[in-house]
Order: sequence, then structure tokens, then C-alpha cells
Amino acid sequence: VHVARDFMRRELARAHREELRRAYEDCVQRERGYRADREAIDRRRLKNAALAYLASLGESGTTALAMRQFESSDNMTDCQAALEGLVDVAGPERERALASFYARWRHDPLVLDKWFAVQALCQLPRCLEGVFGLAQHADFSLRNPNRVRALLGSLCAGNPYHFHRRDGA
Repeated sequence: VHVARDFMRRELARAHREELRRAYEDCVQRERGYRADREAIDRRRLKNAALAYLASLGESGTTALAMRQFESSDNMTDCQAALEGLVDVAGPERERALASFYARWRHDPLVLDKWFAVQALCQLPRCLEGVFGLAQHADFSLRNPNRVRALLGSLCAGNPYHFHRRDGA
């Protein structure tokens, strides 16, 4: 099911690449700084949905688009959406974004939970090994229920592909 879902997402992104890019750019151009009204929230939602589809292609241009949004975002919604797109693309942008997010937010426990969670939801082949590594991270503790939920709960409830690996790991 996961493989079929991933295939469909990429195929939709390929088939509608130009429309998604136009929708994304239109939303970016209409932004007038961060606002919390319905129109601005809906625009961010559309922009980030378009970005998720485009980032799923894993192409240099779509990865660069996600990286630009990550680096220029003035709100957590856009920053996290870009990070979610980058975490599933192997390469230096992924590592740079994860390191940057950690450096910026490591002193904010609730935001740091997002950093753990986004990595536990990763679709790359070595995700489970990454989760095991994060369980040894200095900022992870089994005594912190929010951190456990962020890392292990995200893997168990939000990443069925890796949680139910064929090898039983």
C-alpha cells in the first residue's frame, strides 16, 4: 500500500508539475508577511501541499525549492513543511536542513520534538537505523514522554512502511 501511495504521489506530481509550481509561486507572491487569518492559513496550506508533491520528485530543482523555503521561512508552518520535504531526499540539503533546524531550536523542547518526529517519519531506506541512532542522542530520554512520543510514537503510528518492515527489524 505504501509503495502504491508513493508511486501515485510522484506520478501526480510529475503529471501536474507545472500547475503545482504555479500554485506554489502564486501563494508565495501573494504572501504579505506572516498572518494568522483564514486566507493566509489557507494559502500556506495550499503552498505547502504543492511543495510536498514537488519535493516528492526528489529532483535538484524541487529540492532547491524546498531548501529555499526552509532557509527563508518566517514561521514554523513553512519551516516544518520544507523540512518534511527535505527529510525524504538523500543528500546534503537534507543533512544541512536537519543540522540547521537542530542548531536553531535545540533549546525549545516542543520544537525539538518536531525534529525527532520528522526523522522518524522519513521514508528513506535507512530510516529505522536513524531512529535507533536518535534514541541514543543526547537530547533523547525515555523519561521524557513527549520525546518518546515524538520519536517512537511517530515511527509506530505514522510510519507503517518502516515499522512493519518485511525483515521484522
